[in-house]
Amino acid sequence: MGKAIRKIGKCSECGTITEHHARGLCVNCYNRQLRQRHREVCRQLRIRDKAYFLENFKTIKPNSATSDKNGYKVVVFKNFSTYEHRWIMMKEMGRPLFGWETVHHINGNKLDNRPKNLTLFLTNFIDA
Repeated sequence: MGKAIRKIGKCSECGTITEHHARGLCVNCYNRQLRQRHREVCRQLRIRDKAYFLENFKTIKPNSATSDKNGYKVVVFKNFSTYEHRWIMMKEMGRPLFGWETVHHINGNKLDNRPKNLTLFLTNFIDA
C-alpha cells in the first residue's frame, strides 16, 4: 500500500494552493477548525458542569483537591474547580457567591478554611 494521493487545489479557507487535507481545507486550516471545535465543546462542558455545581453545591463532593501557585486550596469537581474557601462560604451561606463577593481569611493563613476564619467582602478592596 502506498501513500494516499491527495488533490492539490486552493484551500477554501485561506486560499493557499496546497494539498487538500479534508473538506477542501489545507492542513493548517483543518487543524485550526478542529482546535476551535474542541475549545467550544470544552467551554460548553465547563458551563454545564459549573451550572450543575451551582445547583448542587450543598451536597456535591469534590473529586480531588490541590493547591494553586498562590497557596490557596482548590477543590475539583468533575470538569469544574473552585477555591475551597469559596466553596465553604457557599455552603455556610446556603447560596452561590456572586462574582463581586470576595472571601478573605481573617488570620491571613490561606490554608485555614474553617468557616469561623472566613469573612465575606463585596469587593476585593480592603481599607487598611
